[in-house]
Amino acid sequence: MKQALTVLAFCAAGSSYAQSTSSSADVVVPHPQVLPSALPPTGGGDPFSRLFSKFDFPVGPIGSWVLYRDEKTPCAAARNYGTEDNPATVALAPSLDQLSVTIYTISLSKKDKFRRGLGSVALDPGAETRAPYKSFVEMPFEYPRPSKPKPGKHWTIVTADRAAFDGLASAQTLTIRGDISTTIPARDAVAAFAEITRCQSRLFDSWGIDSQRYGFGKSVPTPLGETSSAWFVEEDYPEAARTAHLGGNVLMILDVGDDGLVKACRIAQTAGPDLDAASCRAAMLRGRFNPARDGQGRAVPSWAILPVTWVP
Repeated sequence: MKQALTVLAFCAAGSSYAQSTSSSADVVVPHPQVLPSALPPTGGGDPFSRLFSKFDFPVGPIGSWVLYRDEKTPCAAARNYGTEDNPATVALAPSLDQLSVTIYTISLSKKDKFRRGLGSVALDPGAETRAPYKSFVEMPFEYPRPSKPKPGKHWTIVTADRAAFDGLASAQTLTIRGDISTTIPARDAVAAFAEITRCQSRLFDSWGIDSQRYGFGKSVPTPLGETSSAWFVEEDYPEAARTAHLGGNVLMILDVGDDGLVKACRIAQTAGPDLDAASCRAAMLRGRFNPARDGQGRAVPSWAILPVTWVP
C-alpha cells in the first residue's frame, strides 16, 4: 500500500464544524473556506538554491537580516557572514506551529559528503540543547572534472525545539553545531527573530489569529501523542484525486478549544477542494491537542497551524 500523505503542519477552514468522535462520514466539510490571504500553491524547485542565489558570499555581515519564504516557511530570515576566504550564510526558519526552529548554515567545501547525527544549539552564557542535524554538499557540475574542482555549497541543517532559544536575549553568542560549528552574536539572532515575528504577526492577523496570543515564545496547542500523523490514514485520500494522481500541500488553521478538540478548520494554503476538505475532515475527526495555557496555567482556546502533504 502506498504512503498516502506526510504530515508537516496544520491550518484552518471557514465555518465552524462540530467536532465528531465517530466515523468520518459524520464530519461534514464540503468546501472549507480558503482565506483571502491564503499562501499561493507551492511548486517544485529547491528553496535552498533560491536562497543561496540571493545570499552569495559577500565579505562580513551585511546590514540587517533579509526575510525570505520557501515551501515550508512563509517567514524566515537569512544573513551573510564570514570572510573572503571563509564565507558563510546563516538562515533561521521557525515552524509555523511555533514548536521548532530550523537553522541552515551554508559554507564552502571541496568534499562531497552526506551526514546525519546529533548536534546542538548552544547559548553562551546559557544552556546547550541537543538537536538532530543533517549535512550535505552541493558540488558544482564540471565536465570534464578539473584537477582542482570548484568548492561546493556545504549545507548543515539543525532542527531544534523552540525552548532552546528561551535565553537568547541574555546570551552573548549562539552556536549551531552539526558536522561543523557556526557561532554568531546572540544579538543578531534576536534581531532576526524580531523581524520574523513581525512577518508572522501580519500573516496570523490576516488569517484571523490573534498575534498577541499566538506566536513564537507563547503557549500553543500541541498534538496529543508524539505527532499528528496518526490522524491521517490511507482511506482519507479522495479517490478522484488519487485516480488523477493529484497531490499537494494543504495548510490548515485549526480553532482548538480549551478541551483540546478542533472546533473549526480554515485553509491557508490550498491543494484543491477535494484535498482541502479531506484534510479538514481528518483533522476534525481525529485531531486531539494539549490546549494552550494562559499565564496562570489555565487551558484556553487557541489555534493550531498544521500542514499536510498529499502524495498520490
